[in-house]
This record gives sequence, structure tokens and C-alpha cells, in this order.
Amino acid sequence: MSLPSLGKSTARGLTAEVYVWDETRILTPFRDGRPPDQVAYEAHIARAVHAAGMPAPAVGDIVEVNGRLGLLYERVDGLSMLDSMGQQLWPLSPSACLWAELHADMHARRTAPELPSQRAELAQHIRAAQLLPPDLHRAALRASDWLWKVLRPRT
Repeated sequence: MSLPSLGKSTARGLTAEVYVWDETRILTPFRDGRPPDQVAYEAHIARAVHAAGMPAPAVGDIVEVNGRLGLLYERVDGLSMLDSMGQQLWPLSPSACLWAELHADMHARRTAPELPSQRAELAQHIRAAQLLPPDLHRAALRASDWLWKVLRPRT
């Protein structure tokens, strides 16, 4: 199947577009030539988020369309949170607050051990920043630890 036969994309994200696949599913083919292991990892994380009870669409198969890998997701009709935030920038959109709360809740859930620790991921990226002097590495890691303690949802 070719992408033009899917019609016009219904939305665009940073790395993929969204196409209606059928009555119950959408397709998100990646634009950036993402390798199969990264697509599989994204599918794994999406499945873990859904299985943890987060309000997120179920993810189905990985498919290839015109040489591009993509994920099939459960179709959920309505305005995306990103689009709703774009409609009301000031005061800070309630959708932005809800998005942040959902993201924090997702990483606080102990029922989803498959989800990577965002705290550990951030620390790893800070340590891997080769152009960052050692004193700034330490300061960034301290700031990350402080933010984790302050912003972590109370469970």
C-alpha cells in the first residue's frame, strides 16, 4: 500500500504523521527513517503505558508502508491535547497542566516496570554530553536530583 492511497495526513508530530488506517485504527509512519529496533522500542513503551492503565490508545502492529516503518494505534477521535494547547496559550492551558500531570503519573507508576526511568535517562544524557565541563556535569546532575524531589508526584 502506498502512502498517497491513505489520503491526507490528519496530524503531524515531530517524527511521524498520522493517517486513518481503517475505522478503528490510525497509522503513524515515521518520517526520519527510524531503524526497526527503535520502532520496536517505541511500540514496547506504548504498550507498557497502555497496560499500566494510562489514558492512552492501544498500540497494535508495526507495519511498513513505502519503506517507512510505522505503528498502528487504536483510533481515538477528537482534538489532540497538543492542538488544544495551541488554541489557548495564555494563561497556561489546562491541557498543558494535564499533559504534565499525566506524564509525571506515567513515570511514577510502579505497575509499569518496563518504562524507562526518566531520571536515569536524563542523568545518562548529562554524563554523555562531552562538551560539558565536569563542574557543569555535577551542577546539572544536582539540579536534576533537586527537580526530581520537588516535582515528583506524591503517591
